[in-house]
Amino acid sequence: MNKILAVILCAAALLCFWKLVPYTDIPALAGEIEHPYAASIVQQEGANRDQLSDENKELYDVIKTGLLNCDAEILVRRFAYGEEDIRDVLWSIMSDSPELFYVDWSWDVRSQDNGFVILPRYLFDASEKDARVAEFNAAVDSVVLLAEQAGVQSDYDKVLFVHDYLIQNCKYNEQAGDLIHTAYGALVSKEAVCDGYAQAAHILLDRLGVDCYYVEGTTTPSATDEGHAWNIVTVDGANYHLDVTWDDRDAEHVDDSYDNIVSYNYFLISDEDMAIDHTVTNKLPLPACPNGYGYFKKLGLEGNLFEDIYDTMLDTVVANVDRDVYFIEFRIANDEDYMRIVQDANTEGGIGELIGQVNEELEYKGYWTRFGDTYSIYRSDERNSALVVFTLE
Repeated sequence: MNKILAVILCAAALLCFWKLVPYTDIPALAGEIEHPYAASIVQQEGANRDQLSDENKELYDVIKTGLLNCDAEILVRRFAYGEEDIRDVLWSIMSDSPELFYVDWSWDVRSQDNGFVILPRYLFDASEKDARVAEFNAAVDSVVLLAEQAGVQSDYDKVLFVHDYLIQNCKYNEQAGDLIHTAYGALVSKEAVCDGYAQAAHILLDRLGVDCYYVEGTTTPSATDEGHAWNIVTVDGANYHLDVTWDDRDAEHVDDSYDNIVSYNYFLISDEDMAIDHTVTNKLPLPACPNGYGYFKKLGLEGNLFEDIYDTMLDTVVANVDRDVYFIEFRIANDEDYMRIVQDANTEGGIGELIGQVNEELEYKGYWTRFGDTYSIYRSDERNSALVVFTLE
């Protein structure tokens, strides 16, 4: 997460200038300093901005207005703000603003008169920035139009659409340049890493009218914690975690046989379920997610034993053929039965038997499609879930 580190370093640079002024001088000066650009400051919006104090909201608006205008210098009155204020504001702007993909989140700062001047860095010159912004806006508009054409109306359907769209249209790639950390990378270049996925989900869901937060944290897929980003979304008044990156089976730790395969292990889940392998490190508070949406249970693809969901599995696999979808994901609560199913394809009443019955049903319905005897499987033993990818004859 190099972008996050850059913001922290930026904040540290600001603090060096803060300490140039004796504390005793601050009360007398603070009320006298007016921001010279006050008339041009535009009030901004953002979930993190809403949590800031009134003074920090002003600082947020000053800096973000300057970044939106691509200002070479942003003058800020130094004396109204403390160390944590500056850190919180910088982090909040970055987290709230997928549209600022052209900003290099590292700064030069210098003291000037009764304040300090931020000298932002941008990834492009003015003309290229304008062209990239036009591309980005067109990409966002096209996805929103696709959602509208698909008839998505409920919060749930909108989140599902964005989740599936990003997984099927963006490739996880750590080697594709600076923009992999941005929504531009995910939506225009269509190559990104976790923060690019999360920022893209953020702006698309905002446009579709769904409240969405950018979440920063670490994950523990192994002994070493790894920086990560995902979202919290609001569906029908309740909040849930959404990790599009980890639901993309094409992501870094999965082989190519899972290309464009959609998982739902991290789709609308609770704080408790997310905490199995994710730790939140956001600087500002996030809404609690006490309950999961229960995606698998609602679809009848979660049960104590495999036999509990067998009939639903059969019907779902057959129905998916009409959509050219040749995979299915399920959960089994019983540890022993879960391991029995995922370790042995030919176990009685297992996946091998299911494939045979699927083929019989497809033949009965007049389909030409048939599944082969072999399959690939992605296991999540922590959650007792399995994603089965079928092969075609």
